[in-house]
Amino acid sequence: LHSCCYGDRLVGSLCCCTPQTSFWRPILVMADVIGEMMAEAKTSRVTTIGKLSDQDVGSVWEIVSSYIERQMSQHKGVQVPGLGVFTFSQRKLDVGNSRTILIQRPVFQLSEKFAQTHNVEHVKQHVSGQIPVVSLNYTALSIESPFDRDTVERCVREVLLALSRSVQKNRTVEFTFAGIGRLAVRNSKAKMKFFKEFITSMDGTGGHLISAFVRIISKSDFGFSLLFSFSVVQSGVVGC
Repeated sequence: LHSCCYGDRLVGSLCCCTPQTSFWRPILVMADVIGEMMAEAKTSRVTTIGKLSDQDVGSVWEIVSSYIERQMSQHKGVQVPGLGVFTFSQRKLDVGNSRTILIQRPVFQLSEKFAQTHNVEHVKQHVSGQIPVVSLNYTALSIESPFDRDTVERCVREVLLALSRSVQKNRTVEFTFAGIGRLAVRNSKAKMKFFKEFITSMDGTGGHLISAFVRIISKSDFGFSLLFSFSVVQSGVVGC
């Protein structure tokens, strides 16, 4: 596999087989983060995951991503320890005839401690306090993997520490949550880019958002911005 590919999923925006320009800067993608972490683990006497392979770590992280996606499909936010919270922003849109549609989109709130520790800038998202937030359930995660609960927890912790070290070194990182999106940290700025399919699956309008927008006559800034944002959602990866 190329360094930018992990399993059958593309986890980086660039591949070594992609034409590069003279101003291209190397991007540390998920496979690289795991690879460097495992290389350090093999030489460390204090590692907690020395017996796991790169593939083992990758499979655990995919299970973590699936857990987050499943919880959000149930309208719950998920806290990733030391990194941030996946949750939703919500607004009600008046579509006329005394009808409203709940506009709901996923957002990622970077941990303030993480941002301050690494001097990373990020957009602070406005979210509703009505969305319940759960923590990663390592027992549930272990049931879906061949590893016990403690191994899964140590694996997650080591992956997040590896990410933290990479960011601390001011490296450009694209950290993938399979099926959800990529957290990119570049030039001391962090941005979550959700995949189109994930955005669509989290649509709280039941798939009727397009027809609703067509009927909107209001020329308010809010209505225009929502229409523009939705058109971006339809075109591909969406930033948060």
